[in-house]
Amino acid sequence: MGKAWVVRPKPHGIDRMEKFLARDIVAIGWPLIGNLNDTIRDTDEATRDAIKEALHPYNLSPRALGQTAGIIFRFVREMEQDNYVVVPDGANVYFGHVNSRSC
Repeated sequence: MGKAWVVRPKPHGIDRMEKFLARDIVAIGWPLIGNLNDTIRDTDEATRDAIKEALHPYNLSPRALGQTAGIIFRFVREMEQDNYVVVPDGANVYFGHVNSRSC
């Protein structure tokens, strides 16, 4: 059985639930880091370092930087095809199946 991930539909306070449903997608929101494909490297450590560098414009504290980089890292490197997503949205909870990925 695949992993299950919780994905919130309001990155940066902007409700994206309609877009998630209309496009049959889930996404995370860090608009200043650009395309996440640009952060993927050969090793996990290099990928984490690239994510931290991409987060530089946010001027996060060291703790927040580590936490945020960890969240993005899991989205980029650990979420896989055949995993599941749970998207809570107020009184509703949506369930999805990951059938492809794109960063």
